[in-house]
Amino acid sequence: MAVSLLLLLVLSLMACSTKGAESFIGGTVYLTIFQPAGLSYDHITFEVQLANNAVQQSTAPVLSGERLPTAIPPRPRAISSPNNVYVASVEVKTPQSFGYPHDVFLVKALKTQETIYETKFPDEEIHSIVWSPRSDAVAVLTSSQHYSLSPKYWFRAISGHPKPVEEYRLEIVNVKTHSNRGIDIPYQSSAGFGEIRAWLE
Repeated sequence: MAVSLLLLLVLSLMACSTKGAESFIGGTVYLTIFQPAGLSYDHITFEVQLANNAVQQSTAPVLSGERLPTAIPPRPRAISSPNNVYVASVEVKTPQSFGYPHDVFLVKALKTQETIYETKFPDEEIHSIVWSPRSDAVAVLTSSQHYSLSPKYWFRAISGHPKPVEEYRLEIVNVKTHSNRGIDIPYQSSAGFGEIRAWLE
C-alpha cells in the first residue's frame, strides 16, 4: 500500500513537471514606447525577460536600420505564426446590450479559420502583436488611458484640456494552454503609442 502511494505521488509530480515544461514560455521581448516631440517622436526601448518577468530599459540595437515613425501607426494587422499554423489578429467588438466598442484579441487556425483563443485584455487598446520564434505564444502590447492628476496639469484640466496618460502592459498568450499572463511596463506616455520590436530566444 505504501509503495503504491509512493508510486502515485512520483507519477503525479512527473506529470506536473511535464505540464510545466510544456507551458513555459521564455525568451526576451523588446518593445519601444514612442512619445510625441515636435514633428517626430522620442522613444525609449525596454527589454522584457520572460523567464522571470524582469523589465529594464535597453540599449540593444533593435531599432538599427529602421526609420522612426512620424505618425501613430494603424491598428495591428492579422499576423501568421512562423510555422503558418495560426493567425493572430485584433477585432473591434461592440457589446450587444451596453458599453463602448473594445479591442478583442483572437488566435485562429490558419487553414480552418476556427477561433482557438479569444479574449478582451484588461487594458483597452492593442498596439502591437508579435509571435514567438517557436509559434507557441504571442506577445501583445496593450495600453490603458487615464488623465493625469498631477497639480502641474490642473490648469489644463480646468480649461477643458486634461493631459492624457497611457500606461502599458505586455500580455504573453500561450497558444497551447489557452492562457495569458501580463507584465506591467514601468513607463507612461502622453498621446504616445508602443510597438513590439522583436522576440528573441
